[in-house]
Amino acid sequence: MSCDALVIGAGPAGASAARALAAAGLDVRLLDRQRFPRNKPCGGGITMRAMSRFPWLEPALPRISTHYVSRLHLEGPSGNGVVLTSPTP
Repeated sequence: MSCDALVIGAGPAGASAARALAAAGLDVRLLDRQRFPRNKPCGGGITMRAMSRFPWLEPALPRISTHYVSRLHLEGPSGNGVVLTSPTP
């Protein structure tokens, strides 16, 4: 099997790279060690800034669970924390 580009890792960076290469007309293969779809226990957040930079993500939003975050509480191992808020998501 031959291709123009082989992208290893189908996380956010690899998937974005593979999509950009394919959009440029290259024959792309995207490989990941996991099977998809899969459950992945991570934040998986996409910021509004990222949405403005990658407008092609917008059509996928109705097919996935979305929750807007305007308040975030971060706490370190010592118990000290900080709360961040934003008037917009």
